[in-house]
Amino acid sequence: MKYFIFMDHRLARIKEDYIYEWFIDGEWIDDDKKTKSLMDAINGWGDYSFGDQDQIKEELAEELIQNGTITLMGDIGFGTIYGQPKIIQLSDWKKPTSTV
Repeated sequence: MKYFIFMDHRLARIKEDYIYEWFIDGEWIDDDKKTKSLMDAINGWGDYSFGDQDQIKEELAEELIQNGTITLMGDIGFGTIYGQPKIIQLSDWKKPTSTV
């Protein structure tokens, strides 16, 4: 499965061909408006550029989902090509509450 970071604080994944889901408030949801914006960024169209998105590995996506924050280092995506670390924070991430 392919995962994307959009605008440094949104996590998306490809559910099927050209069908994307977005991780919002701890759930995967369809959002056509966000998907259109991501597609524009991937293709460098409209108000977005290629640098507004990064494709990340599933392991990094899982770490981001679990922790809410991740630092990408090295040549992982466009934002890290120049060797600068990129810190990604899911803006609407909430730590799961434990029910003990």
